[in-house]
Amino acid sequence: MRAKASKVPFVIAFTTERLEALLAGHVAAFEFFGGVFREVWYDNPKTAVTKILAGPHRIEHERLSALRACYLFDSSFCTPARGNEKGSVENLVGYVRRNALVPHTRSFPSLDALNVHLQAWCERERSRHGAEWAIESAALSDLPPHPFSPSVSRPVVVGKTSMVTVDRVRYSVPVTYVGRTLRSESFVDRVEVFDDSSCVAAHSRSYNRGGTVLELVHYLDAFERKPRAALSCAALGSADPVFSTVRDMALHTPDGHHTFAKVLLLAREFGLESLADALRSALNTGSVTPERVRQLALNAAHSTPAPIRVPDSLLIPLPEADIACYDELAVCAS
Repeated sequence: MRAKASKVPFVIAFTTERLEALLAGHVAAFEFFGGVFREVWYDNPKTAVTKILAGPHRIEHERLSALRACYLFDSSFCTPARGNEKGSVENLVGYVRRNALVPHTRSFPSLDALNVHLQAWCERERSRHGAEWAIESAALSDLPPHPFSPSVSRPVVVGKTSMVTVDRVRYSVPVTYVGRTLRSESFVDRVEVFDDSSCVAAHSRSYNRGGTVLELVHYLDAFERKPRAALSCAALGSADPVFSTVRDMALHTPDGHHTFAKVLLLAREFGLESLADALRSALNTGSVTPERVRQLALNAAHSTPAPIRVPDSLLIPLPEADIACYDELAVCAS
C-alpha cells in the first residue's frame, strides 16, 4: 500500500495471497499509517472482486465490504489490465527490492524477522517524506476503537474422528463436539474453531493440502471412556516425543493401556508441557506410574513462598537453646 500524496509506503510479507492476507495487510497498514484513507484504489484480484461489471462497477468480496464498513473508506477499481492507473504502487514492488532487500543474497531467519526489517525501512521512508506526510496524515480518518478481525468465517462439521476440515486441511477439536456444527475463523497464521462465542480449538495455520493438525489434549475425554484408544491415538505423533516413549513402554506391560491413559489424563490438571517434563523426570529416576508422575508434577509446580517479615514490635526474644542436656540421655541409652 502507498499513500498517494506523500508517497509513504507500507510493505508486509505473507506466505500466501489468500483473502486472509489481504485483510490482515489492510489492518496492519492502517495501524502503520495511524489512520484511514478516504479512498483506496485496487486492481481486480479475486480476493477483492468476485465479479467485474461494466465500467468501474464491481461486486466486491463480502469480507472486503465488511472491512470497509469497519474502517469507513471508499473503494475504487482500476480498469482491467491497466496497471498504469496505479503505477505508484506497481513500481513500489521493484523499489522495495532495490532499496530494502539488497543484496539479493541477504536472508532472514524467519518471516517475522523479515517483516521487522520491512517495517523499519517503511519508517525511514516516512521520515524521508516527513513534510508531505505531515500534510496527508492530517486528512486521515481516525482508526475504529476495535480493529477488524482479518479472518474468513465458515461453518464446519465435526467428524467422528473429532476433526473439522478447513481449506482441505483437517484440524482436531475436543471429542465432546463430535457430530456438532461449529464455526471456523481462518487467519493467515492460525485457525480458530468456535462453539457460539467460545473458542474450543486454536491451531497454527497449515497450507499443506490433505494434511492433518492434531492436538493431544483434545482426545483426553475419549481416553477416560476408552483407555485402549490412548495407545493408538494419532495425536501422539504431534505431541512431545516423551509421550510416544511412555506409550511404547506401556505396550509391553500388563494392563499398560490403563496406566498410560491415567498418565495422559493428568494433562487436565497440569497441562501437556508440565506433564511431559514430569514424565522425563520419571523416566530418568525410576518407574512411570500415574501416582509417581503426579507427585513429580506437583513437586515441579511447587514454589517456596517468600519469608514473612515480622514487625520489630512483635518480635519475641528467645534464649539460645541449650542442647547439652541431650548428652546425658545419650549416655544413659548406651
